[in-house]
Amino acid sequence: MIEKTPDEKVKAPQSFFEKISHKIQTSLTVKLLTIGVLILLLLIPLEMVQNLIEEREYRNYEAINEVNKLWGSHQTLRGPILS
Repeated sequence: MIEKTPDEKVKAPQSFFEKISHKIQTSLTVKLLTIGVLILLLLIPLEMVQNLIEEREYRNYEAINEVNKLWGSHQTLRGPILS
């Protein structure tokens, strides 16, 4: 009888799902595709935040123009009056 050292492990036959799982975990293509999908998904909230920023900048511009229109009419400067 031959004794096996701890380094020599006997591998049990793997099932189909275990083989597929191992291939997915070690596949560079799957990892790159996953990263690509995550990047695309994160672009959605980024676009929403950018739209919110643009809307607030526009409202700020509108508010400034409205205040200028109501309160910034022509002014008349007069010098000292001697009587």
